[in-house]
Amino acid sequence: MGEILRMVRAELAKFNQGFEEMAEKAGHEKELGRSLLGAARNVEPGTRRAGGRPGLGDAHYRHIAYAYLDLQEKGTSRGLSKMLAVQENVSPSTIRDWVRGARTRGFLSATSQGRSGSLPGPKLGSAT
Repeated sequence: MGEILRMVRAELAKFNQGFEEMAEKAGHEKELGRSLLGAARNVEPGTRRAGGRPGLGDAHYRHIAYAYLDLQEKGTSRGLSKMLAVQENVSPSTIRDWVRGARTRGFLSATSQGRSGSLPGPKLGSAT
């Protein structure tokens, strides 16, 4: 059983890499690029934590970073997390955790506690 799971995870990782490469070529501002990133996010196997659910992968946090920066670029400052929560159909506390995860992984820059606003992190690059 363990060998089968390893094989399935390896195949999913290949699909994820292909989706991310296509999204890069399509450009993240374009709807196609975002759709491909969303597909990669759904395929990525994540890493299993001891006794818990699989973790969310880099594609997920990259998607959250782009969505956050997109809302910010449109002039949203107050209520940015609430708007992102509605857009992603999750609770504000989940978005808070996901944005923190994106910062921790280097997709968003650090900010002052309690303040919205960010720049692309080193792993995201300067393109938004």
